[in-house]
Amino acid sequence: MQCLQIITERATLEYANEKYVENVSVFITRYGRRSPYYMNILGRNKHTWTNNVTINVVFFEYLHNEYRRSFVELHFRLCDMLNSDPYVGAMVAKAGITCPAYSKMQYLVNMTVPTADFKYLVPFKKAMAELEFTITKTGESIAKARFYVTFVDKKKLI
Repeated sequence: MQCLQIITERATLEYANEKYVENVSVFITRYGRRSPYYMNILGRNKHTWTNNVTINVVFFEYLHNEYRRSFVELHFRLCDMLNSDPYVGAMVAKAGITCPAYSKMQYLVNMTVPTADFKYLVPFKKAMAELEFTITKTGESIAKARFYVTFVDKKKLI
């Protein structure tokens, strides 16, 4: 049985709109040499978020020493993602985000994507995932971050 391991190596915050969020921080931690890499997103949302916020994840494949946009993209409305997505939504829900997300300091810490039963093949080994939060009606950007990831297929021992 195949098992996918997602190694998030580093993260950068590209943009944060002060009208909607403040004190935003994005970083990767690792607690030991053999421990997994954990994603951490901290910040305060100034308004209540429901399906009025769209989350866009666009993957850029590392190819010929540069990142090129791939065909793999994920687009979710916040509440729909939290309630129905078994991977990204499950990771964020496990971190403690509920819908609606009220205006307060949010701590999404020690997040890893649950990939033990991931059924699909990822078409590349190294990529950059661009995560963008936007207002659903207007498309106005709230925040944008980049995560540099490596995908490793591991055999699952039974």
